[in-house]
Amino acid sequence: MEKLKDIIKKRAKKEFNETDNLIAQGIIDSIDFINIIGEIEEEYGVEINFLEIDPQKITTLKGLWEVINEVE
Repeated sequence: MEKLKDIIKKRAKKEFNETDNLIAQGIIDSIDFINIIGEIEEEYGVEINFLEIDPQKITTLKGLWEVINEVE
């Protein structure tokens, strides 16, 4: 999870924990989110299909980590 946290930290506008809603709390914006998803897919060799996951789940560090592990 540390690698994922580092990916998000590069674009984060403030500190966050694993359950903070990254977008709603202004930690990242929608453009940052798209770029982070691209980095995740490249780094972890996964493809995140937005039609198959709960959109609320991918707004937190913890939720993103769970999605990565589900699609690997």
